[in-house]
Amino acid sequence: MDIMEIDAASHTGVDNIREEIIDKVGYRPTLLSKKIIIIDEVHMLSKWAFNALLKTMEEPREWMIFILATTELNKVPETIISRCQVFNFKKVPAWLLINNLRTIADAEQITASDEWLAMIAKLSDGCVRDANKYLDQISVMGEVTADSVGQFLGVVSDQMISDLLEQIKNFQNSGLSDDFERMIGQVEELANKWVDLWNFPKQLMHYADEHFSSDPNFFSS
Repeated sequence: MDIMEIDAASHTGVDNIREEIIDKVGYRPTLLSKKIIIIDEVHMLSKWAFNALLKTMEEPREWMIFILATTELNKVPETIISRCQVFNFKKVPAWLLINNLRTIADAEQITASDEWLAMIAKLSDGCVRDANKYLDQISVMGEVTADSVGQFLGVVSDQMISDLLEQIKNFQNSGLSDDFERMIGQVEELANKWVDLWNFPKQLMHYADEHFSSDPNFFSS
């Protein structure tokens, strides 16, 4: 009873703030020493809702704690931010995600290679929840292999990316139509398998970032 959570994405109006927060702040906590109100995606609140919330935050009750969560701090009014202590949460490093995935895989007896756990970690882009979700969903297909990860997430191995980039280099160096056809054929082969061509550029960027020092001229062109 002393912990409330409000999804601002679906409670954007001033009436929602009045009903869910302002009308209830006068009541002391029942069991805890503090009454905690969590507003998720707070940047989604309307201008009038922020104004109503501001009045409450300017003169908070001694037993009230507000936790405002957002992924777009720039959309939160400065008048609100100035009354908050801001904590910026960073993305979780890939190596830490891999360790976490390995712990889960071992505990759940999921057969998974380090290479493909690393691939899941890369695609999760620093989000633990996404990484765990991908592992859980892929494990339903059995062993976490190149095929299962590839088919589910529409991704390719680093070796396949390397082969494609090598073909691109060959065409850049020779300019021959045969090399161009081989390069296009390799892309079509990826498309005919399970590769998500919308997600593929993201993989290429990750690969280029990791291997930039090996061929800076090529990756800069």
